[in-house]
Formats: sequence, C-alpha cells, structure tokens
Amino acid sequence: MRLLGEVVTAKKARDITTRPALVILPMSPNHGNFGGDGLYAESKLGVESLMGKWYSEGWDDQLSIVGAIIGWTRGTGLMSGNNVVAAGVEKMGMRTFSTTEMGFNLSALMHPSIVRQAARSPIFADLTGGMAQVSDLKDQVDAIRADIMKKSKLQASIHAALESDKKMLALPSKQQLAAPSSKKFVPRANMSSYYCNSFPKLSGVAGLSASTKQAMLHGMLDLRKVVVVTGFGEVSPWGNSRTRWEMESYGEFSLEGCIELAWLTGRIVFDKGNWVDAKTKEIVPDHQVKPRYEEDILKHSGIR
Repeated sequence: MRLLGEVVTAKKARDITTRPALVILPMSPNHGNFGGDGLYAESKLGVESLMGKWYSEGWDDQLSIVGAIIGWTRGTGLMSGNNVVAAGVEKMGMRTFSTTEMGFNLSALMHPSIVRQAARSPIFADLTGGMAQVSDLKDQVDAIRADIMKKSKLQASIHAALESDKKMLALPSKQQLAAPSSKKFVPRANMSSYYCNSFPKLSGVAGLSASTKQAMLHGMLDLRKVVVVTGFGEVSPWGNSRTRWEMESYGEFSLEGCIELAWLTGRIVFDKGNWVDAKTKEIVPDHQVKPRYEEDILKHSGIR
C-alpha cells in the first residue's frame, strides 16, 4: 500500500497523467472462514480497501487496479497442508488450481482489453473456481481430512501386517545362515511334564483280572462298605510329595521343583503368563527362579 502511494506521489510530482500503472491486488475469498491463519484475513480485507481509495483519492490518472480474488491454489506454502484434501474438495463442485494455472490466470489480467477496462474503474476478477457456492466449506474440508486420515491409518496397519508376514515367511539369506545367532535361548520350565497331567497307564490291571486268584474273590466283599483311598495330599518340611521326592532322591531341586516350592511359599505368583515376584511385582523368567530363590528356600525347608 505504501509502495502504491509512492508511485502516485512520484507520478504527480512529474505531472504524468497518462498511461496509469496497472496494479494487480492479491485478494482472497478467505475472510476468516478457515481459522488458524493469524491475521491473514485482516491483511486481505485491508487490501480490498484500495478499490474504494481509487475513487476517493483520485488515482485514476496514475493507477489502474485489478483485484484478483485468488482461489484454492495447490502447491503454495500457504496451502501445502491442504493439498491432500484438494481432490475431495473438487468433488464438491469447486475448482482448485495448480500454481501454473493460477499464474496463467493472473498473467491474463494484463491483457490490453483488461487494461483498458481497468483504466475506467477498478475490476474484481473472480478466480475462486466457485468457492462461494460451497456452503460450510471448513466443516466439509475437516470431514474430508478426517476420512483421509482414517483410511491412511488403516492402510498403514495393513501394510505393516503384510510386511511382517513377508518377513516371517521369507527364507533366511546365505549371510543370515552363515552369521552366528545373536539370540540367547534360555531354559523354560516344563511344568506340564512335571505335574504329570496324563493319567498313567495301568498295564497290570488286565493281567490281575484274568488271574484265578482274583476271580476267587468275586462276591466275597460288599463293595458298598469298602473304604477306597482315591487320592492324598502331602505337606511336609520339603513341601509336597514332588518336591520332597526330589530332595530325597537327588539332594537338590529341579528347575520345576524350585518354581513350585517358590510358588507354594508365596515368593512368586503367576500373572498373565509370567512368574512375578510377589513383593516387587517384577517379572521373573523361569531360568532365574532357581538362582534367585533357591538359597532362601533351602534355609527355611527340611528338618531343622
């Protein structure tokens, strides 16, 4: 604005009253519609005031003014964050422009026919591509952006899953096969085998049933009055029968036996697939239970 004032002052000082300078004002349809752009709208509204000043200041001999209302231009620094939603915006019936297209439109405003018209009165050149016809533009742009972000996250998750599948299914390269493995495998307790979940086979039952001596016992006892021991439990200074048997047989606990006695004595608890220290709630891998708790267990076990 100050530059235009200096041009007018210089022309008046030299008494130049012909060939007024053509001024193309960069105007915008964004009058605070989008938000989050600081004083952008205020600065553009200030530029529009020059259209009225042309009349009130008497600039017709020195300046010709064309107000170019520049529409949605892709690839500029101002609109770079909105490039991703441009395709969705055009589906609403509004035109967006590349920088080349908008540059061509602005250069067309310097055509002699436009210059002659601007010499008579300021011209408003609507280069918005129909932006004014779109209602609630900000809300619709926000909806388009949210939909794009949702699809982007979905595609990223699918891509990550596919890449993970490829890595698992891919055969190792020669270099990988030749390279020493960096993974350290640690022992895990085989608790299923330790507890003997499967019932033992009673191989001698058939032989006993077929023996003549057993056959002689049929009918001699009223089975309704016979006491049958179906199971028993043991609590001893060495824990239960399994841990006692290990100490009596081998003089030390196995990894599984140490885990069981540490659990029975409340030193560790089982939580979400891991053994956890009962006091600190720290995860304790299987192979660390024996070196971590066995010494203390032995101090408080056995006949003392």
